[in-house]
Amino acid sequence: MIKAAICDDEPAILDYLHKHISDEFKQRGVETQTKKFVSGKDFLNAHKAEPFDVVFLDIRMPDIGGFDVATELRKMTEKTYIIFVTTENTLVYDSFSFQPFDFIPKTPPSQFDADDSSGFLVNRITSVIARLLNQISTVTTVCLPLPYNQKITVYISDIQMIQSVRNYAEYVITEREPVRIRAKLDDIMNDLDKNLFARPHKSYIINMGYIKDIDGSNMIVKLKNGMIVPISKTYKRDFETAYISFLSGFGR
Repeated sequence: MIKAAICDDEPAILDYLHKHISDEFKQRGVETQTKKFVSGKDFLNAHKAEPFDVVFLDIRMPDIGGFDVATELRKMTEKTYIIFVTTENTLVYDSFSFQPFDFIPKTPPSQFDADDSSGFLVNRITSVIARLLNQISTVTTVCLPLPYNQKITVYISDIQMIQSVRNYAEYVITEREPVRIRAKLDDIMNDLDKNLFARPHKSYIINMGYIKDIDGSNMIVKLKNGMIVPISKTYKRDFETAYISFLSGFGR
């Protein structure tokens, strides 16, 4: 689950951002917990108690400006993604020291139209969230248990495929030997990012970033590592839908 904060002192814009950001995450099948803040101080206090993964942060706020909030946030963590929201494009260059992930330009409050659900702002939110999810899926790691209480940590993006082998799940990982753990694919799939992983067959989970080609007539998936994965009739429709969404959302 992604914990997101939205901080803007203009209530109408805050509600607008909350609605469309939440909708975008939902449409991409990403479970999120999104909270609104009209004050930078309130956001920082909430973050201290329970850290957020990403904050959509207005630069111009009366109590404590977005740059001051970012300064305090960076003292606490380098991990939270900062996406600045601003009406002043010239301030973008002043923000680089805070390592922002991206920017969303917004309409000044006097010109803001809350009913404009198809305009530039919505398109920008869609684009930024697509990039954010791609980045999160790339840097996130998973810890796999090994025999004798040993563990191995791997990047999610390095997991090419997971296949069922009797009572085990075998992970095919870039530049590593396959790793087997005692687990069910159903349980593993529940914890994976559905924007990146899909299931073409009950015995396989694949990272869609490693797909080379899909041969629909022969019901197989060809991976970049040369492996061939079958597609079953039961999973075919959901798998194809997931892959089309992956291609449109992440623009490989």
